[in-house]
Amino acid sequence: MILDGETNGLGRDLTAADAPPGAPPAETRVQISRYSPIEVEVSAEMAQPGWLVLADSYFPGWRAYANQQSTEDGPEASGASGPSEIGNRKSEIEITLHRANGTFRAVHLPAGMWSVRFRYSPRTFQLGLYVSFLSAALLLFIAGVWAWGKVYRESEDDSPIKRVAKNSLVPMVMALGNRLIDFAFALLMLRILQPEGAGKYAFAVAFIGMAEIITRFGLGTLVTRDVAANRADTNRYLSNVSVLRVYLWLAALPVMAALLALYVLFGDTGLDVVVTVGIFAVGTFFSNLSDGLTAIFYAHEKAEYPAGVSAITTFTRVTIGALVLLLGWGIIGLAGASLAANLVAFSVLGWLLVTKIYRPHMERDPSLQKEMLGQSFPLMINHLLSTIFFRIDVFILKPIWGSRQVGYYSAAYKYIDGINVIPQYFTLAIFPLMSRFAADSRESLVRAYLLSLRLLLMLALPLAAGTPFVAHELILFLAGREFVPDSVIVLQLLIWFLPFSFINQVTQYVLIAINQQRALTRAFVIGVVFNTVTNLMFIPLYGYRAAAVTTILSEWALLIPFYLLVRKHLCTVPWFDVAWRPTAAAAVMAGVLWLVGDLNFFVTVLLAAGVYLASLAAVGGLTQQDMAVVWRALPLRRK
Repeated sequence: MILDGETNGLGRDLTAADAPPGAPPAETRVQISRYSPIEVEVSAEMAQPGWLVLADSYFPGWRAYANQQSTEDGPEASGASGPSEIGNRKSEIEITLHRANGTFRAVHLPAGMWSVRFRYSPRTFQLGLYVSFLSAALLLFIAGVWAWGKVYRESEDDSPIKRVAKNSLVPMVMALGNRLIDFAFALLMLRILQPEGAGKYAFAVAFIGMAEIITRFGLGTLVTRDVAANRADTNRYLSNVSVLRVYLWLAALPVMAALLALYVLFGDTGLDVVVTVGIFAVGTFFSNLSDGLTAIFYAHEKAEYPAGVSAITTFTRVTIGALVLLLGWGIIGLAGASLAANLVAFSVLGWLLVTKIYRPHMERDPSLQKEMLGQSFPLMINHLLSTIFFRIDVFILKPIWGSRQVGYYSAAYKYIDGINVIPQYFTLAIFPLMSRFAADSRESLVRAYLLSLRLLLMLALPLAAGTPFVAHELILFLAGREFVPDSVIVLQLLIWFLPFSFINQVTQYVLIAINQQRALTRAFVIGVVFNTVTNLMFIPLYGYRAAAVTTILSEWALLIPFYLLVRKHLCTVPWFDVAWRPTAAAAVMAGVLWLVGDLNFFVTVLLAAGVYLASLAAVGGLTQQDMAVVWRALPLRRK
């Protein structure tokens, strides 16, 4: 066999360290197990390291993947032996495809049993699909903005419930649209970065996310609450929160550098991750200022404007991000795309503030700044603790298991993050109303809280019960075979934290509305301590499985003190009445899906939706207490 040096430039050549566990087979045998024009699967038993040559034409766009096939039936073969095996042994590895004898395809394999897959997947085809989707999404966004301007008319006489519906549904729809665009981008990004690169990028994002919370200091929530109560203070609060954000950003830079240095010294953090975090840090300067502007829009109950801006910045980020990935700039290029998007967001939000609300001017008030820091400190701590609550597993996974497992975990988490926009935007929209109810009518606050719980559980429970049945297809579509089965397992486990997370998110804002943010801190400390200790105990043994299960249990650890605070300061929640209808409907749906077995993805989704809605209607879930108010409050409903 003659190699001329031509390769597809992807993946890597396998070494003896990649060999499957157990003794190699006694003799070398090769068999083609599946053959099609765009994909060929080969089973290879290698008695010694060597080259597997497929006598098909080498051509740009062909890629190769290898999967270990263990010869053992013991504990090691099951993947339950130790850190080097869990989550890695059964995953495909992209390997470098070589041109042999001037025309054939060849890959290098260590001794052992292997399944090798040759796939024709040209980058130009993926890029074409991505650009087509992005263009369609942009046209849909423009059409939606035009239709909204024609259909919706805002009036001072609108009911509070209608304003909440507008301020929650519009941002929620826009955010879900942004998540869809992010998913389309992830189709490209994850396939280019592979699990290792995806893990590095996820770590950089998690790291800067922690720093951003400190530099924002919970001031956005405080501004929304106080300006919603007295809009005459708009300029006073915006000026001083902007000044504080600059001071906090400058103070955080040396702290970020010191913490990152520890990961460089004691982990596998390389120069590319350091540069990526540095560019992200510059971007946080503009994103922090944008957050203050967004808080003003929410306080004035004009949430549709920052929602629209978020769509514009998403288009900016993913367009530039695709370009830099194709240029080979990797995670550093992605950080640059994020910086550009933050600049666009700040510029557009500033222009909208001037044209839609007021023209800001500097109004420094040191006493107010001091007061704001004191009041927002518990909010910042709560936000920091809640983020540690969700992301501490990444910081533990990386030094113990490496970037690859972080990549598997982060791929599944993209679906979780996408779904989480529902409670996030719902609670942000209803928060000003709850703040007024807390001051004027506790009875109205209780009704709003219980209705929020009903609505969120009606969404969370079917998602949790149905996702395990389609997790394989979801991960295969998003990230590709390189992330199967590891990311599938993560998603099937992690999705069950949704119902408790939805409850906790709205409960947190209710407690803030009744000025219990300091008590929230104690609850978050309990949750974070439980989460951190449990992760430290079990992640070294079980990897991402432990991280996923711990996330679910930690929501319970947070829910218990949250509810004790609600019962003490607001009301007793009738949990059975709130939860039994969607729980019963979701259980029926899951039972039907289990009975019918494997079906086409779209058939499964349609069947699940139909069974759930029918079951929910049968038990009165669509006509229960206060649901009539929801149907009347839809923002597009004509008077």
